[in-house]
Parts: sequence; structure tokens; C-alpha cells
Amino acid sequence: MTPVKIPRRFGVTTASIVVAACLWGPSVAFAQGAGPVFNIAADVAVEDDGNLIVVDSDRAVLARVDPVDGNRVVVREAGLCPGLPYGRPTDVAIESSGDLVVIDHQQDILVRVDGTSGDRSLLSGAGTGAGPALATPIGLDVEATGDLVLVDAGLAAVLRVDPVTGDRTVVADAGTGAGPALNPIDIAVEASGALIVTDSVLKALLRVDPVTGDRSIVSDAGTGAGPALVGPFQLALEPGGDLLVLDGSVHGEAIVRVDPVTGDRTIVSDAATGAGPIWPWVNGIAVESSGDLVVVAAPTLGGVVYRVDPVTGDRVILSRALRPTGIAVESGGDLVVADSFATAVARVGAQTADLDYLSGVGLGSGPELVGAGQVVLEASGDLLVAVGGFSVPDAVVRVDLSTGDRTVLSDDVTGAGPIMDQVSDVAVEAAGDVIVVDSSNVDAVFRIDPGTGDRTIVSDAGTGSGPLLSSPVGIAVDGGADLLVVDSNLRAVLRVDPATGDRTVLSDDSTGTGPGFDRPRDVALEASGDLLVTDLDLDAVFRVDPVTGDRTIVSDASHGVGPVLAHPFAVAVEASGDILVSSNQPDAPGLTRIDPVTGDRTAIAKELPSFGCPAAPMPSCTSGFSKAALTVLETKPGKERLIAKLTKGPAMPQSELGDPTVAGCTGLALCLYDDVGVRVADLVVARAGETCPTAPCWRSTGGVPPAGKGYKYSDKQAAAAGVTKMLLKGGTPGKSKVLVKAGNDAANGETALATGIAASLTGTTSVQMQLVSEAGACFEATLTEIKKQESVVFKAK
Repeated sequence: MTPVKIPRRFGVTTASIVVAACLWGPSVAFAQGAGPVFNIAADVAVEDDGNLIVVDSDRAVLARVDPVDGNRVVVREAGLCPGLPYGRPTDVAIESSGDLVVIDHQQDILVRVDGTSGDRSLLSGAGTGAGPALATPIGLDVEATGDLVLVDAGLAAVLRVDPVTGDRTVVADAGTGAGPALNPIDIAVEASGALIVTDSVLKALLRVDPVTGDRSIVSDAGTGAGPALVGPFQLALEPGGDLLVLDGSVHGEAIVRVDPVTGDRTIVSDAATGAGPIWPWVNGIAVESSGDLVVVAAPTLGGVVYRVDPVTGDRVILSRALRPTGIAVESGGDLVVADSFATAVARVGAQTADLDYLSGVGLGSGPELVGAGQVVLEASGDLLVAVGGFSVPDAVVRVDLSTGDRTVLSDDVTGAGPIMDQVSDVAVEAAGDVIVVDSSNVDAVFRIDPGTGDRTIVSDAGTGSGPLLSSPVGIAVDGGADLLVVDSNLRAVLRVDPATGDRTVLSDDSTGTGPGFDRPRDVALEASGDLLVTDLDLDAVFRVDPVTGDRTIVSDASHGVGPVLAHPFAVAVEASGDILVSSNQPDAPGLTRIDPVTGDRTAIAKELPSFGCPAAPMPSCTSGFSKAALTVLETKPGKERLIAKLTKGPAMPQSELGDPTVAGCTGLALCLYDDVGVRVADLVVARAGETCPTAPCWRSTGGVPPAGKGYKYSDKQAAAAGVTKMLLKGGTPGKSKVLVKAGNDAANGETALATGIAASLTGTTSVQMQLVSEAGACFEATLTEIKKQESVVFKAK
């Protein structure tokens, strides 16, 4: 599901539904720091003793994170301690007593959490406390008096809440205080007592007088110098009084420092400022007593806590989930993985899943592993890492696993010979020579001297005969010393003579029988000599007969049970014969073990994170729908309606739709974005294999998958994001279509559809609709003809 910091930015509730389980999953090892893995890290605050409190909005829990080692423990969770259950916690503030106050975005209430026991009680809202009813509370802070101040996007107001009675009074809104109209996202209290509010529509910071409610601009495009704010959302205050703003947009996400007097803006940290891993999607920010900044980001990595140097902008990861790209098996059975996101190498216990970082993340010296991909172990036990396609020279880097030190074995300045352009995979021959494939303009197989780094061409357009390499991406050495090369563009596995460079097709559409490759990526050998090949687009692992080239599928959505394979990247084989597959995708386990006979899959130390809309529109979606329309009706509170249609689309077989009828296979999300790519709504249906309430929620139409016409979803109770109907229909050109209907019926307790969607689209000149599938499919249409655009009604086609 989607981080609910979205309403902090854009003033609209998201339409995801959360089920709070009694347990937060096992303590897993694929993380920096021990303890449960975050699903959606939505906000962060710092306690007096320096511990961090992180809100996980998807799992509906709070976690306490040790600021030194990144270890995580659950403060307490629904089902494990008495008190009010969370619906969807999104924001946290810490009172002087040490108690925590949490906004529950789903129930529109404030919850007080005992800082020691974790017990919860209703502080304000839902019949507790007098004053205006909370509509969409999204930002919270504590005044020196102990009173709470919060911003409510639904009310377009700043409210003060009595911490004893829960009474609510208006500090500023359309009728209280003079100054610009409010579209508030977050709030912070200055030392003077003045309130600072981020405004998503004005793209500004406002100062609000805590007594009169008068508002003035602190910083915007016309006030203060420096880069303009594009999508300001969460706030924090530095000890010196400067303001820190998380600014998120389609142009990237940054920490911006704002002078509270002049309004001048400077970038503290972003993709171009400061070193270290880049956050994928920032949600919350706080300041430690040392002055360092802590930032939480989600969801693509399952939730990450960063520490940021306030002077240099350098970033280090304090707590996170590992997303591996390359994998190798040590002689003792443990696994060694490389992670391009963390620029690190780690060892994972094959049975215990215990994880130890070995290199990177501050361990070992030498070049950073930016763009780390495939790996292989040398006979010495050192790890070779293929690094390519990023902002560092393409290289093979040797990592000493005992010290973590990294040295370049070969790149454009180390070793003589032809220059590598994009190193995709690496292998080692029996004599110790290193073999790499280069998948860019070179399209070649290189041999590298393991001592000098010198490079020679083994096979390319001018060396060896046979079909020309087009995009060689994976390589292995078979028992006879031949080289096995996976070529993505040729959709083939080739055998390359290591002496002559001659190339012959081992398996492709014309060689060998069985299902064809789509985008093969990596290759490994079983003890029998059979080849194992991963396919990124088919989400599958193939077995290939080395003599005939015949292909059979070992594991995919239809072969074997267990967590879905999502872009299986690297493949390796354990001594037991079990198959290991890595994935750096957010919707799959980082490592999966596959039974070589049944194809059954088991996640190694990584839970499946929840699913939802990306922060910005997907860059590559199926379009071509000649008709599309969106209607949002919010004129009757409690009876809101949303209808999205994409019709008369391109040719589309059922196989392109995923299979939402299979448990654990496919979730779907309707994602709405405004004219600058800002997401304004997220309707998630992830109910594969469930009943609604007694019949299956999903059913196939027009035949048995994948040879049918499509799928239909029906839920009269509208439990998932208010969605009552969903239709995915394939067919010939002009016949495919997508339909989503959602609504609230408050009288019957059906309130899962977000409100405020129409208001969030009042200023847009177009709306982009995307239906995103957890299996990787995406369908879209952009509506440019606005038929009606009011605060409670939006119609476009």
C-alpha cells in the first residue's frame, strides 16, 4: 500500500485499506539493524533519550529505533496491548511526559500512546472533546504550553487541541485570521510560539500567529531567494531556528533549509547534494540533539531510515531492508549478496538468514559499489562485483570479504586492453581468468587477467563466428570450459568457444522446444549440467537442456507455490540443489529459494511488502485507449462516488493482466495524478484468493486463465478502498477496457473510499489515470477535457 504522507503533501486522503494484524511479522535479517522490517515508514520523531519513533502506517504500529545500531522494536501494537486499535497511524509527536500522540488517518482521531507500555487511549475526535470535528488531520506538533496544534486538510484549518479534555478550537481557517487561504500539509512550532505551516497549493511556508490566526508568507517563489519550493510537505526545526522542509515533486525529493527571517532557500541534501544512497520516496523528517537529521522513506525498499549531515548533506542508512542484485554461494553454504541500493556487500546465513554487512555502508576502504550488479567468488574466497551503467566507470571490483576492502580489478584506467562500456555479469574460468559480458555498445565477452586487470576480447563482432551478440547480460562457465552467454535482445542462450570466440545458439525460439524466453537475464548450472535461466519479463526460472536446448519452466506464477517472482535477477545453485534467485524489486522477497523439482518458492528472511501506487506516474504503460473518463462525486457526504473508465483499448491477451484470482499473485491499484505528475489518489485492491463476503472477490471471465478474456472484481461491502466493481477485459484491438467503480455508504459503515479527491483536482488542467498491477502490468490514459471542476465534483474525459 502507499505511504500516507501523500495527504501531507496534497491534502487528500489516500484510498488504501489497511488490516492491522496482531503480529508484525518475524524479526528478519535482511535489514540494517535487527528487528521487524518496516513496511511503510510514514513519519519519524526523536525522543529525549535520542531513540527514534517511526510510524509504520501500513502495519499500524510504532517502532522504536536505536539511533546507534538501527535496531528496531515495536512500541506495542494492536492486539498485544490494551487500548484503542490503530486504523492507520500517519504522524507522531512527543509530549514532554514522553507520551506519544499519533494521528490516525483512517479514523480521523488523535491517539495518545504511553511511551513506556504502549497502551493507547483516545485523546480527541470521535465523540471525545468539543469543537469542530476532525476531517483530515495530517500534521501535528506540541506547543510549549503542552497544547497540541494540528493541521486538517479537510477543514483547511489549523486547530489547537487541549491535551487533557481533547477539546478542539480553530486557530486559523477561512474565517479566522487574515492572510492567504490555507491548504495546509504540516505544522511546526517555532521557539517564539509562532506556527509554521507548509502549503501545497501556494507552494509556500506560512507563519501563523498562534493567537489571532493571521497568516503571512515566510517563503515562496516571490519571497526569499534560492530554488523554488515545488511540493513542500513535512517540516522540522533546527536548534538555530532554521526551517527544514521536505520538498517532493516529479523533479526529485530534497531537504531544503529555509531562513525564517528572509525566506531564503538552500538545498541541504538531494540527488545532487551530499554523498550516499539516495532516498526513493521521503516521508518524514526530524532533528537529533546532535543536529543531525533523520529522514524516513518508503515504500520501494520497505522503509528506510537515513541520517543526514546537516552541513554536507551526506546520507547514511541507519535502518533498512536489503534489496540484492547479485548472489553467490560460499563453500560453507552461506550466501554473499551485493546490493546496488545500499552500495554494499553482505553475508546471509543460508539456514538462519542472519545477515552481516561485509563491505560498504562504512565498512572497508576503496571505491563505492555504486551500480553493483552480478557477483562471483574467486577460488581465494574474494568476491568479484560487476559494476556498470551508473555514474562510476564500468569496472570489475574485487572485495576482500574478511576486511571489506575494495579494489578495482579492471576498468578504463586499470589494466590494458579494449575498454568495457557496460559490465553486466562476471564469471571465473577454471584457470582463474575472469570473464565478463558487456551489454552496451561493445556487445562482447572479455577475458580479464586476475593479476593485472588486462583485458582481451574473447568474442565480439570481429572475433569468432556465429550469430552476433546483441545484448549479452549473463554468463557462466560450464563443465567443459565453454562459456554460456545469455543475450537479452536475441532472447537466447549461446555457447561461446573460449579459445576461438565462435558462437552457437544453444537455446532460442528456433533451437529447442518449450516456452520461449522473453527477457532472459542470468544463467547458472545445476550439478546435472542443466542450465537455469531467469527471465525478467516472464517472472520465471527456466531449465534448459544443454544438448537439445529444450526449455521447461521450473517456477513462475503457474509453476510452484509461494511468494511471487518479480523480475528475478540473479540465479545461483546451492549444494543441496536448491535454486536461489535474487530480486531488487519492492514487491518480491529479496532472496527466494526454489525447490528444483516442484518449483515451490520460499522467501529467505524477507516479507512481501505491501503494494500501491508509485509516487510519480509509471514511465511505461499500455496506452491506446481511445475513450476514457473519470467522475468523482462528493456532493453528498457519506455517499461519495468514483468511476474510472478506459475503453476501446489495444489488443490485449488475458496473460498481460496478471492473475488477481491467485492468492499472493496480483494486487491492483488505480492511481490518479494531476497535470504535474503529483499523485492525488490511490485505490488499492489486493484481495487475490479472498471472498467478498462469501463468494470469491475475483473471478476469471471468458475462459480459464491465461486463455480467457479477463477478470471481474465484485465487493458489495466496498471494503478495499471503497471499490465495489473492477473489470479488466482483454481482447482484439478496440475491445479491451478497464473499469473501476468505488463508493461510500456511511449509513452501512462503508467509508473506505477517500474523500477530498475532487478538491485536489480543482486546479489541474489534466488528469492521468493508471491502473498498476502488482505483477508488473500498467494501463493508462490522460484526460485533457475537463467537463466539471468543483471542490466536490470532478468530471473529465
